[in-house]
Amino acid sequence: MFVLAIIANTSCKFLIDTGACATVLSSRMSDKLGLNGDFRKSVGQTLTTANGNPMSVMGEIGIGFKIGNRYFEQDMVVADISEIDGILGMDFLHSNDVSLNIARATMKIGDETFPLIRERQTHCARVKASRNITVPPQSEIVVKASIKGDIGSTNDGIFEPANYLTAKGLLLARSLVNPRSSKTSVSVINLSDKPVNVKKYALNWNIRAGTKQHQFQ
Repeated sequence: MFVLAIIANTSCKFLIDTGACATVLSSRMSDKLGLNGDFRKSVGQTLTTANGNPMSVMGEIGIGFKIGNRYFEQDMVVADISEIDGILGMDFLHSNDVSLNIARATMKIGDETFPLIRERQTHCARVKASRNITVPPQSEIVVKASIKGDIGSTNDGIFEPANYLTAKGLLLARSLVNPRSSKTSVSVINLSDKPVNVKKYALNWNIRAGTKQHQFQ
């Protein structure tokens, strides 16, 4: 899901990504805003896409922006991500004590609640695990998987776990993947006190293109 932000009177849609450590602004949006001469070239972390490939980073910049009527300041990494304007990562979500309500498509910060934007599905591919897995209790493992299907011409896809995996007590963060790659890796978390066994044919996730959106009121 996305949230609408305003930077220098320009509307930007930021993907809410609990799997991203840093907040990212796309280089395309940076060009549009005329920010390219203001980067701090040193970025204190190495960023990778969900499939492990390094992300092309131009630098870092402090940006002021509004969500609704509330003003925020955030350091953003400027990187070459296509199709979306930016990503609100865990640095922003944690420092602002953000609460997400997925069912209602809302984001709460303090006593303010902001509507989120859910993208309408246009194309869909599938991610399948390469083997049966057992996720130990109170643990996180990384599962190698293959991508099958086509989500159109986009270079970015949004990875979405199936609901029945959540019913088993497994958590899988929504994140960006490269649908042009045939392989990817998926982080699976078991918060329960018992191991969870899952057959490889049951590990079946969706990848969607995020090119069309509609807003849930």
